[in-house]
Amino acid sequence: MKNVMSRAWEIAKEGQKKFGGKASQYFAMALKMAWKKAKEGNKVVSIAQIISELNEYSTYTAREWKNYGKHRIYLQSFTRGGAKRSNDGFFEVVNGVIAGKSSVMRNGGRKVFYKFEGYKLA
Repeated sequence: MKNVMSRAWEIAKEGQKKFGGKASQYFAMALKMAWKKAKEGNKVVSIAQIISELNEYSTYTAREWKNYGKHRIYLQSFTRGGAKRSNDGFFEVVNGVIAGKSSVMRNGGRKVFYKFEGYKLA
């Protein structure tokens, strides 16, 4: 419960920075968002499921990387002709949970990240 409330205030403060006003004005919606994320926290996703979601937008591959105390899933997309594009970014994995994304991620990758943010990695 404490984690949900703390996360709700964080979300409210992000809304305040982005749109102005007081954090308390955003708290009701932020609390709904925090509870939604807390309930989703029990869900598990595999890299194969992430790739199948991404392939709706383009052809993707993924590789898992663990080194220097970091854990990431790097994404790579390909054009229709099979030519490799530059790296499309990565999902940051913290304590087995998908927790962050790189800023270079293209549209399809961003949509999939927001869908799986907070899921545990299988």
